[in-house]
Amino acid sequence: MTTNVLERPSDTLRIPPDWKIPRSRFSSVFVCALILFVVLNCIYSFCDRSFLNRRPEQTNAGTVLDHYQALTKTPDVVIMGSSIVKFPFWMSDQLHSGGVPTFDDFGWCAQLEKLAIYEGKKPLTIFDFGIDAAMASDVYLCCDRFFEDNHRPKLLIYGVTPRDFMDSLLPKETQTETFKRLYSMGDVLDPSSLFQTNLEEKGDLTFRKKVPLYRYRRWWQERVANLAQKAEAKLFGKSTLDLYNFLHSTPDPPPGIPPQPPKVAASWIESVAEYEARYARFDYPQMSRQEKFFEALLDMCKKRHIRLLIVNMPITHAHEELMPPGLLAQYNSWLRVTALNKGTELIDIQYAPEFSDASFRDIVHLNGQGGDELSRYLLPKIVQATQH
Repeated sequence: MTTNVLERPSDTLRIPPDWKIPRSRFSSVFVCALILFVVLNCIYSFCDRSFLNRRPEQTNAGTVLDHYQALTKTPDVVIMGSSIVKFPFWMSDQLHSGGVPTFDDFGWCAQLEKLAIYEGKKPLTIFDFGIDAAMASDVYLCCDRFFEDNHRPKLLIYGVTPRDFMDSLLPKETQTETFKRLYSMGDVLDPSSLFQTNLEEKGDLTFRKKVPLYRYRRWWQERVANLAQKAEAKLFGKSTLDLYNFLHSTPDPPPGIPPQPPKVAASWIESVAEYEARYARFDYPQMSRQEKFFEALLDMCKKRHIRLLIVNMPITHAHEELMPPGLLAQYNSWLRVTALNKGTELIDIQYAPEFSDASFRDIVHLNGQGGDELSRYLLPKIVQATQH
């Protein structure tokens, strides 16, 4: 009887049906991978800091914080808040001079400095620390990190609106880019800290702080994606993204028929859609937490002898109509009572007659004309605070 070659016990090609990789091999691979991971992290940690500072995404918050941390001298006046305090002075500078930096890179308020020097007859510096979509918790954290001892400005101006305390697009204050950049392990592990985190958030923040490969993982992912897109373009001529954009693009109007200009500015329409999303639901717990950060900021400024000026910023009726019912009334009442109880100066220009719809570039942000009006309100306070 002929024996099949594959059935011979001595044949090395025969693979038993229940054959598996030995567990020892798994252990060896895991140990090698772990050692490689640790070695790469150590190398990465000792790399040139300029390389490590390349963030996966150059966000507005990252740019503003890098700009302020690079300063060698504390400005006389610091203006804080969200984009509502950056747009007015940025657009005012564009209105009066050329060579103004981009929105993200803008910091020094040149036009406001000129007005203040002319009024007070004394040179001074004014820095706009506005961070896009900053919450009260972000402002508190920035002040806590930067304004201490000899690094205190003569005057701190904080412009606020209801969105600084309630934003449906932000699930929690520990998810902001500012917090991820400035937090310390004490903010995460201290149970008495205002920044409360669950176990999953503690793990993520700990890994971001201690493991460079985890912290900069998106930087590498972005570059791998770019390489893949370039390879795709070389192989197929056009990427699938370009093809999608071509198929979904709006055709040009027939020749001889000029396109009709929109009746409403595009920035106005876009801001309506954005703030509909930001006010999609009234998150009472979030607003309560942000109020605590605001009150802690006022206490901190008093303790550190920082003169603080709160500005209740102007709003449009279109902005007001998008807010959940009761939000604006609750916010205004709480803001006035808190400022009074804490002994903090408050300028309320929410409905100041100088600010009409013509003063806004969209339903939220003031334009250059609105920036000039805002400067006129702040100028006496700035001169008074910096002349002593």
